[in-house]
Amino acid sequence: MDRKQFWLRAALHVVALGALVYVLMGAAGPGWETSNRHDRVLEAGVWAVRFLLSSLAMSPANTYLGWRSAIKLRKPAGLWAFGFGALHFGLSFVESKPLGTYLAPPIPLYIILGVTGLLILVALASTSTRWAQRRLGKNWKRLHRLVYAGGVAVVAHALLATEMSKRVYVRYPDLTYEVRVYIVILTVLLILRLPFVRQVLREGAFQLARRLGEA
Repeated sequence: MDRKQFWLRAALHVVALGALVYVLMGAAGPGWETSNRHDRVLEAGVWAVRFLLSSLAMSPANTYLGWRSAIKLRKPAGLWAFGFGALHFGLSFVESKPLGTYLAPPIPLYIILGVTGLLILVALASTSTRWAQRRLGKNWKRLHRLVYAGGVAVVAHALLATEMSKRVYVRYPDLTYEVRVYIVILTVLLILRLPFVRQVLREGAFQLARRLGEA
């Protein structure tokens, strides 16, 4: 790993660790008890979405912008997304009264989507090692393409939560606008995955570079 790559990864981990501290102890009052305006469950979920979208953005950054270092950041960003997603689920489970009530039937659609997204992240995180890549062979790449399905499930979970969850409405009313931004970002990232879009953009970039070279 070169020095530039080292510092980029270090910066990513510093941001993630800072976010983790904020989620667990942010807006803390006396005795490190979080204030009424700070919801650890919701904050953990928001950071899971942020890191997941960041991970999904790394491939287009490499493909279209030529930022090769982005590929090396894709995995750690994805693992942090899994970490915050697991924390979001765990805190939701522990803080529900009685314990785990929100998983009792009938389960709301937004929770089903959230659990589905988390299960996909679990599968991807558990097979993120080189050993798993060798064992799975070609199936490894097929499995990890599910990250886009996970992104759709997670963002849809966030969108429906802003509409169906009273907790979100009371504790994080501005989340609705933030989720709309996430929807736009995810839509753009999915469009960039389409083969014909990729071909058109690559040809356009080639023509632009050629014209600039002739100028």
